[in-house]
Amino acid sequence: MSNPLLVHKHYSVRSRHGTTTVFLGIVLSALVLVECTFLVFVWNLNYQMTVNQAIKAQTECILSDYNRQLFNVYGIYAFFEDSVNDDIFRRVIEANGYEEGDRIEAFGVEPISTDDLRAAISGYYSYRSSGILFSELIDCLSGMIDSLDQIGVCDAIKDITSSDSAGYVQNILSGASTVDGLINTAADTDKAFNGDEYCDEANDCSAYQESVVNADNDLESLNIGIDITDFGSVLNCLDSFINIKSDISDDVMTVAFHPLCAHYAAYNFDCNLSNDCDSTINGTGFSEIHGSNNSDSEYILTGLSGPGGTVFIAMMIYATVFTKNIINDFADEELRAVLDGVSAAISAIIGVVSCGTVVIDPEILTTVMIVIKAAAESVKTLIDVLNGEEFTLLEFENVGAISLGYRDFIFAFMLFVPDDKMMNRIITVLRRDYGQMYTRINMQADINGIDYSIDKGYTMYNREG
Repeated sequence: MSNPLLVHKHYSVRSRHGTTTVFLGIVLSALVLVECTFLVFVWNLNYQMTVNQAIKAQTECILSDYNRQLFNVYGIYAFFEDSVNDDIFRRVIEANGYEEGDRIEAFGVEPISTDDLRAAISGYYSYRSSGILFSELIDCLSGMIDSLDQIGVCDAIKDITSSDSAGYVQNILSGASTVDGLINTAADTDKAFNGDEYCDEANDCSAYQESVVNADNDLESLNIGIDITDFGSVLNCLDSFINIKSDISDDVMTVAFHPLCAHYAAYNFDCNLSNDCDSTINGTGFSEIHGSNNSDSEYILTGLSGPGGTVFIAMMIYATVFTKNIINDFADEELRAVLDGVSAAISAIIGVVSCGTVVIDPEILTTVMIVIKAAAESVKTLIDVLNGEEFTLLEFENVGAISLGYRDFIFAFMLFVPDDKMMNRIITVLRRDYGQMYTRINMQADINGIDYSIDKGYTMYNREG
């Protein structure tokens, strides 16, 4: 017979074992659930970190793919549309053991603006600005303009133009009439007139006429619309030079950035000079940037494409040289003495020819003749400058203090152009050579219902990134 106690005891043990198993099952189930939840959380967290890392790497790659020539020549960081892709993003995802999912998209790709260009130019000249001539050049140009008023050049031309003597004087200056011919006419008109006493003046006038006519022909060959024997044309030329002083405000002139922008536009872009002897500030040949010779600096200055901008600048160079030569010729006492004699003779002869109806003030005529002579002298200088030679604008004790070549003239005139106009035109030229330039990008992705985004640009442009 079995022992009841043992049976009871055995039963008791089995009962406790069953309870323990159920309890462990409950605990293990909860533990497995927690562990799985934790693993999913860790997996998602790791995946999110990987996606963020991939987007950041893709963004950095796009920004680092800037055009090296654009930066080296123009100091501009910019990327282009063909560098915007998801190659790096996909590789980072796959390298971390994840399958390729949805691809990212690029939004808010921002083209270069004038503010960006301003920052680039400022950085470009952070170590170059000390060599830029600015105030001395402006002072010199302003002084020349003031001298025209003191000499009374424009008033003298207007006096001749408004008088009955205009036709006689213009014919003499252009070579249509000669002093010898007028002397003969005067002798026929007044038998008491003695033309022999004007022989020296007639010879001086003939030499003067020849130099003027030859110069006028040279000017026409340059396709420049100035007739140096036409009073109206001469006045317009002088007015164009005088007006540059009033084309810019004193406030703009004092802004430090303005001369930097003008220098950048004048010296770092293609111009009328041959590419064989011309290059950017850092020495890069323009033929490496684009094929044909372009008048880009002229366009930035004037807004005129092609020959129009070049002709405009040539006329402005001519006006500047013309003004300088007027001032020099007025200071030449020997020249004034010769022309005073010629003017007195012409005044007397025309008085006889016109039977006293036309009176010419010899002093005013001398002024006009000096102006026309200066105009003739300026033609050769203009041709030299257009061929790459320099012109001495300011001398100090017979030593050239400020000498200007073609690009230097462009720089001088560029100082009178507002910054916004220059920078907008610069961007137009760069876009033609390099394509659309971008300085900032916003990368976005929607993966498994989670939004990922990064906005970044080049720190040089003074923005967060």
